[in-house]
Amino acid sequence: MRAACAAAVLIVALPLGAAAQTSSDATDPGADGAQPPAPVNQGPMIVERIHSGFMLVPEVKATAFDKRFSGLIGGSAGWVSQETFFIGGGGYWMPTNRSNDRRLAYGGVVMQWFVANSDRFGLSAKALLGGGRATLPDTVTQVVGVPIGRDTDRLTPAQLRDLIQSHTVTTTVRSRQDFLVAEPELNARLGLAKHVRLTLGAGYRFAGNDWRRGGGFDRGRRISGAVGSLGVQIGG
Repeated sequence: MRAACAAAVLIVALPLGAAAQTSSDATDPGADGAQPPAPVNQGPMIVERIHSGFMLVPEVKATAFDKRFSGLIGGSAGWVSQETFFIGGGGYWMPTNRSNDRRLAYGGVVMQWFVANSDRFGLSAKALLGGGRATLPDTVTQVVGVPIGRDTDRLTPAQLRDLIQSHTVTTTVRSRQDFLVAEPELNARLGLAKHVRLTLGAGYRFAGNDWRRGGGFDRGRRISGAVGSLGVQIGG
């Protein structure tokens, strides 16, 4: 009886011991001489927050106006979304005195797309769409006081021409013109401090009072002209 019980215990213990040995070999890294793969070090994860906020940009501009260069002052203000897109409003005007025959002021919606953006350097495309008013000198020539009747009928063509010239008056008047404006511009900016950047830009001002008819697109290029700008971006 004792021999039978011992045999039964031996039969049950043999499979359990073999299973335990197999499990130990599978988990032992040195069982077959192979080393486990080394863990991959990904390094620290850096998370940077993308900013949105209000931005103010005071500017000065040099522009071609009425076929001469003049200065403008002004700026823009608005909201920067995720350091990528700016939308707001802006305006510029020419500082003059009352005796100046040339005046210029315009403004509108300002949009700007930041193509490359970092703390030290950035590039962007900018556009202003709106309207304005210009004051320009115009020359008006009039013939006044010419007698009409029999006295002029007796004159020769040369005498009539001399008479008209003697009664011709030329004066300079100020002409005000309201116009639409589209001013695309390319900008570069350099970081001066946190949220303070110096901006340099170049563009062109397209002006006209009625583009639908084709004839009002400032054909004399008196209002339209090249633009260069220098400003400071604060915020954003």
